Amino acid sequence: MTRLNKSDLVSTVAEKVGVSRLAVQTVLDEAVEQIANAVRCGDSITLTGFGSFKPRHRPARTGRNPRTGEAVAIPASTSIGFTPSRRGGV
Repeated sequence: MTRLNKSDLVSTVAEKVGVSRLAVQTVLDEAVEQIANAVRCGDSITLTGFGSFKPRHRPARTGRNPRTGEAVAIPASTSIGFTPSRRGGV
């Protein structure tokens, strides 16, 4: 399986669409920023045929320091969760 990094994605899209790499990178960066901002505000984003981004809440819990075995309080946190679309092009 081949890995595709951001630079490769930008180059491929720029070549297929016929626009500059800078234009594609600017659009991609802004799209990612808008998705992150929406999820940070508690909203969900659905891109039909691709997937959904939504906030995932992790409750506070007690963990262990692997070196000492001492109990450590891990605070609650929220992160971005992604669920791929069931009917994608892949």
